Amino acid sequence: MMKDKGIAVNSSLSFLISSFGGNFVSLPMFSPIALNLPPIALKLSRINNKIYVFDVLRKKNLVLTPEEWVRQHWVHFLHDYKDYPKSLMKIEGGLVVNDMQKRK
Repeated sequence: MMKDKGIAVNSSLSFLISSFGGNFVSLPMFSPIALNLPPIALKLSRINNKIYVFDVLRKKNLVLTPEEWVRQHWVHFLHDYKDYPKSLMKIEGGLVVNDMQKRK
């Protein structure tokens, strides 16, 4: 079991968050599923009853959603296991089609 700043995560995917007084409650956002990736230690925090995960590329806390769950697993896998540099990773980028910016 990994523990970081009151957050406990075990390998059987019973994700628990500590209320810093020793009481544990389940994550209300979603039920994370096991990914076919090595385990990682995410920096989770609870602010105003929402669970946040620290994004190491953007260097800020983001609300933990299923999309963010998968994204953070891939970022950590690429960096920690495949030695891909963080400086070459980009979370979201624009798309240019025929000299027109489609997404920012």
